[in-house]
Amino acid sequence: MPDATLLPRPHQDLLLRDIRAPEQTLFDTAPLNDPLRFPTLEDFSDEVLDVRRDSPPEACRDLGNYRLVQATHLVQRIRDELEADGNPHAAHQRERLLSGLEALLMDAYLMFARSQPGIAPPPRKPVA
Repeated sequence: MPDATLLPRPHQDLLLRDIRAPEQTLFDTAPLNDPLRFPTLEDFSDEVLDVRRDSPPEACRDLGNYRLVQATHLVQRIRDELEADGNPHAAHQRERLLSGLEALLMDAYLMFARSQPGIAPPPRKPVA
């Protein structure tokens, strides 16, 4: 398996430079007065996990938000492990963490999709 860190990254130069028009960069130093903040795990009660197929859209949306917060914590754990990792055998543990992250993001997507009015949950497929 080739080392991905040695492969060239396409469009890396575009990612590192600011390609916005000069008048758009004027707002970079402006104070941000946005009332929205990203939630923390402490913002949710234990009941947030009690969502079923017939739950109201608000419960699905709350669980989706909770899953996104969990995903951000998992990303931070992965970063911390990558920084402290000097062990080549830790790839299995990282894969487990990434699989967990993938599952959380998929669940968040499903909860947000179910919270949309007029969208019915997908029908269950019979097990063959």
